[in-house]
Amino acid sequence: MISLIKIEFYKILSNRTFWIFTVLYITSSYLFFYGGSNIEIEALNFINFKQYYYFPRVWNSITYIAHFFSILLLGPIVISLVTAEFSYKTFRYQITCGLSKLDFVLAKILLILIFCTMSTLFLAIVSLVFGFTHTHKACFTCLDWFSKSTYVLISDQMHFLLTYFIQTFSYLSFAFLVGVIIKKTGLGIVLYVTYILFIEAIIRFFVPNQIDPYFPANIFSTLTPFPGKSLWQLASGVEMYPIPLIIASLITIGYSLLFCLISYYIIKVRDA
Repeated sequence: MISLIKIEFYKILSNRTFWIFTVLYITSSYLFFYGGSNIEIEALNFINFKQYYYFPRVWNSITYIAHFFSILLLGPIVISLVTAEFSYKTFRYQITCGLSKLDFVLAKILLILIFCTMSTLFLAIVSLVFGFTHTHKACFTCLDWFSKSTYVLISDQMHFLLTYFIQTFSYLSFAFLVGVIIKKTGLGIVLYVTYILFIEAIIRFFVPNQIDPYFPANIFSTLTPFPGKSLWQLASGVEMYPIPLIIASLITIGYSLLFCLISYYIIKVRDA
């Protein structure tokens, strides 16, 4: 496993696309978080975006925003890395040198897991920073910093980090599959983003309501729900996320494994 990871990191060190998208992900997501945390419309007292950066809501808010960056930036990173293997013949070279097709797939899955882990850690740090700096000081002045109540306030919704990790792994697994099928970076990225944001929504419009919630991109998005879900449901009377979070997580993991298995099957039967 260590040798596979070393091979992958050796390849991405000289990949300009990887570094461009990585820098874009870190800088653009942080700037978006920062900009959102300072939006306050005085004329509309009920619209105060700062409240979404208070503990414990900050965990949901940050992961909800971040999942769009996972789609638009992290997914394309995976597609570019996979398609580069075919464009520059490195996949064929590795197979010729003794690396099995299973090793190739496992290496990419390990790399995806590393991306998910680093992204989740980044969000954990960002959430803590914004949470501590934006939560009302009164919430802490009336609490003992080392009391159980303070710990509960801070950690209440930290489970969204786990669901974000699962969600990101699912998006990147799908990106892996798209890269394996298409083998062209530009076309792969366009198809990947278009399907998640538009094509699936169009398809779901023509299927029964009982099936609609279980489409991949739709159920992935439920893992980091809109932080104003309760207020929206109260105003509209519509249940936005009828599937329990645990069930949605398990189905998402199932989709991720399916994407990886299909990717392996395609690579296995395809000529190097």
